[in-house]
Amino acid sequence: MIITCPSCATRYKVPEAALGAEGRVVRWVLQGGTRLTVDGAEVFRADAVCDASGQVPSPGAAALVQVKRATPVTVSLALADRPRTVFAAPPDRPAEARAVEFAWQDGRAEVALDAAGESVLWVDPALDLTAPTPPLALTVTDGAGAYPLSLKTAIAESGEIVAFGRVNPREPGEYHFTAPGAQILVQDRWELHRSARGVGEVIAPWREGTEVFVRFAPGATPEVAATQTQSYRGEIVNLLRNGGFEEGSPEYPPRTWVVWHPRKMGLSWPYWTQEDAVEGVSCAKLVKREIPLSITSQPMRLLTGGRYVLRFQARGDASAASVRVSGQQDTGTTVAIEPSEQWREYRTEIDLVPGYTTVKITVPAGDPAEQTLWIDDVQLGRVAE
Repeated sequence: MIITCPSCATRYKVPEAALGAEGRVVRWVLQGGTRLTVDGAEVFRADAVCDASGQVPSPGAAALVQVKRATPVTVSLALADRPRTVFAAPPDRPAEARAVEFAWQDGRAEVALDAAGESVLWVDPALDLTAPTPPLALTVTDGAGAYPLSLKTAIAESGEIVAFGRVNPREPGEYHFTAPGAQILVQDRWELHRSARGVGEVIAPWREGTEVFVRFAPGATPEVAATQTQSYRGEIVNLLRNGGFEEGSPEYPPRTWVVWHPRKMGLSWPYWTQEDAVEGVSCAKLVKREIPLSITSQPMRLLTGGRYVLRFQARGDASAASVRVSGQQDTGTTVAIEPSEQWREYRTEIDLVPGYTTVKITVPAGDPAEQTLWIDDVQLGRVAE
């Protein structure tokens, strides 16, 4: 495949194209040019320099062409068939689409865009761009039976329909999501690595703040369902990122935890380690030598106020170490850690309000000068009922 852009503004702005199963151009990109040719056939032409990209066909139209220009421009598109209609819309607002006039000759549609800006040309759209898209039903089944939820919908830039929503389950747990033929994303608010993406089905944790996305072609609305496979009832629904310290690198602090130290750090340091974890394969090891040190969690923006539970395990010879939960409106608590050669579990309840909340682990100054605190399996959340 030979791609040329004789009019590109600089040699660094390289055009791209992709061929479909029948050898036809199905996607292309042009930056800072007026003409794109693939294997000798002119795919796109403009009478002024512009950035453009196209998808022929797209899930929502016979063709979608996006044009960004600094001046008015007339573009010419190579199409397999004469369009019935062509609409122009802002790239993020298809509901504002308006029909535009076009000229058809020799397998090309010519459209004049009369002002500087960015537009998406919808060639023979598969749906009414100006009509509201209906919500998508989501049927949920948990331990108490089935109940309905709904997801809002919108038209994506690709012409597909995207159903979306931050929806909370009646009973938190692991769920099997199904939507035949559609793309599914279940995005966890608190621990992104627990999010799940797939086509047709995924298994993912579903708890407060989770966002659900379902993407499908117009006219192919799927039946969407979520069936509980494991309940969190009676468990702490943990909201703390990397509280089990499974993410990290040797000789560095645990990932997402921020180190506090004086201007002169000395040899005190919080390590991510796999030496002696009590849960999983990793834990945190805070070694205090000549100066105190602490690590603070990534902030959590709590969505709901109420009774929360802090739970963790610790061991070591640190004589005055502690774990502090700090919430909004001066809410929070401090748990003192006692020296112990064996792992010991700590648990306390706290009333917190919505807003940003952090967990801070501290080994302060004290005797002996060198102390070590091992800590693992830190959780902060509400108990699922």
